[in-house]
Amino acid sequence: MTSHFKSADGKLLYTAKEACLIVFGTNDRTKLNLMYRLLKSGKIEAERVGNTWLISRKALVELHGQENLQ
Repeated sequence: MTSHFKSADGKLLYTAKEACLIVFGTNDRTKLNLMYRLLKSGKIEAERVGNTWLISRKALVELHGQENLQ
């Protein structure tokens, strides 16, 4: 699996769509809905600001693994 963190260049917070691309390699509707379910259930640590979910880089590392950050 290729790392999509390379395109983020040091970001500390990601939107649900960006996180979906990093974790699943795609942000199609099915995977994006899964990402929202994970966020709403609390399985991914995140904060909601208005209608936007913000996921920390740390949470994605815990979910996706450190080796994929290189």
